[in-house]
Parts: sequence; structure tokens; C-alpha cells
Amino acid sequence: MTRAFSSVTWEEALRGFILHKKATRSPNTAAWYETYAKNLIAWAKEQGISLDQFTKRHLDQYLVFRAEKGVAPTSLHHDALIATVFTEWCSRNDLLDRDPLAEYKVRNAPKTYKYMPTPENVKALLQGILDFYNVDKRPDARFTPGPRRSFHRDRNYAIELVKLDSACRIGEVFSFRLDDYQMGERGRELIIREAKGREPRILPVSPECAAAVDQWLKVRKRVMSNIPAEEDEGWLFISETGGKVGRGNYLRVIKQVCEFTNLPKSINNHSQRRFSINGMAEAGGLLFAQRMAGHKDPKTTLIYTEINSNFLRQKHEEVGIVRGLLISNRTIKRKRLV
Repeated sequence: MTRAFSSVTWEEALRGFILHKKATRSPNTAAWYETYAKNLIAWAKEQGISLDQFTKRHLDQYLVFRAEKGVAPTSLHHDALIATVFTEWCSRNDLLDRDPLAEYKVRNAPKTYKYMPTPENVKALLQGILDFYNVDKRPDARFTPGPRRSFHRDRNYAIELVKLDSACRIGEVFSFRLDDYQMGERGRELIIREAKGREPRILPVSPECAAAVDQWLKVRKRVMSNIPAEEDEGWLFISETGGKVGRGNYLRVIKQVCEFTNLPKSINNHSQRRFSINGMAEAGGLLFAQRMAGHKDPKTTLIYTEINSNFLRQKHEEVGIVRGLLISNRTIKRKRLV
């Protein structure tokens, strides 16, 4: 017996939708979908709107409701986007007889200002990590035992260089295992086995970054010498107890370093990734930056870039289209005169 569409509740549909997202997307992405979908469902139930009654008009009402609550334009874009993805999934999986939002036009999210660190900012951050654990630079560091200071100094310095050198996401950096750091034909390499885009990639490691990682590995070996080999989970970067580094704890430490160094509050993990991708795009081109960053679409890479007028002028002079044409014409004229 075929189940009536009207008997499917918002909650039942949500469970199936989120189960699908958990099976096909990263945990963070699945949680993102769930948060926005739950907000929509809570509003619809308050309005007495069942899943099979939901229409484009209701989505308009929901977006106005959210806007009046002070929700940012980017979040409103996400509200509309998740709603259309959700109803489309319900239709494909026979929870709705048709997709009520099939022709709904989701407005593009407005472009927001994204802070781009300067090279001086990033240099100050790297130096700040070293100074933060130096008792001569920060007297309060004396309350931390020397081995712990060297542990955090060398580990954090290596992590930051890997982030900058590879443009990796922070989750990818903390997911590296010891055997992901290898010696390739032309030098050190890092292997990303599970990425956000689900496509593994091999990234080159610069000699300067490799030197920092090798120094950290000496410290790691010293720490793990007191732990049975079978208890070593094999992470490249570890916590003091030998486990995986906690992202939240690490980012709090970097925030403290930024405050200690008097760096702008806008410097964070995402702005550092933007700095790295932008530098790669300027020096090596968009395709190089896209491959390093692990983006499927070059449009995503463009979001991270900020090409300024000085860079355009420099590249314009290097290319020299008009100069090349005129030089060629002069050469031809000279040959004719001769």
C-alpha cells in the first residue's frame, strides 16, 4: 500500500534528510544543514504549515520573518538555499509528490568584506608563536615547565607553517598521520587522504616548512617515548597526552598569541587560509591555487583571492602585450630599411 504524502511529518523528513547528509558530507557540513533546516521547521510548525502544504509563498514569509529578527543577509541566503535543497530531496525520495520550491529563485548572497592579512601580519604571528613561549619575551611563560614550552612552541610553529605552505583546512592539518608526511621524488610531501571535496591530493612541502616539521617530530618522539607504541594513534600533530589535537583548544591558543603580539582580531584561521591561497594565485596562477586548496570549482578559489592594483600593474608590465607588438613592428621596419 502506497503511503499518503500528507502523512509524512517534518520530523520524519528531517531525519531522512540529515541521515543522507551525514552519509555524503562531512560532519560539520551535515550539522550546518541540520541547523538551518530545524529553524525552518520550527517556524513552519508554529504557523501550522505541514510539509505537504509548504509553498514558495511560505518561504517568502519565512525569509521576511528571519530578516525582521535581524538575521544577516548571508544567513538569509543560506535559509533559502537549505529550504530548496530540503524540499528537492523530499521530492526525489517520494516524501512529497512534487518539489514546491522547484522554480524558486534564491538570491545570491551579498559579498561581505573579508579581511586579508598582510605579509607583515603573518610574519608577526609566526614570530609571536616563538616569543609566546620565551621567558625573556613573555615573563609569564616561566610558570610553564621548559619541556611543555618547547612542545607547544615547536608544534604550533610547525602547524602554522604547514597551514601557510599548503593552504590546508585546519581539519585537514589535524587529520594528518605520520605516514602522510613522506619523502617524494623531489622532496617532502603531505598526503591528504580525506578532504572536504572527498578527493585525495598530494601536496609538496617547502624545505623551510619541512625543517619546522622535522624539528617538531624530534619533540614528538621524545614525548611518545614514555607511551607504549600500541597506544600511539599515529597523528602527525598530537596533544600533550599523545591524542589528536583539539581544534578549539588550538585556536584559543593562537588567539592568545595574536593578543600578545597586538595583531588585529580579524586574523584567524580562515583569514590565514585566504592569505595563503591568494599568494598562491598571485605567484602560480588560479589553477595552481585551486589544486593546492582542494577546491572543485575555480569560482570557490576566486572567493579567496584579492588582486590589488599594484599586482595588476606588475603583471600587466610583465605581459607587455602592446610593447611586444610595437617591438615586433619596429623590427620589421628596420629589416625593410636594411
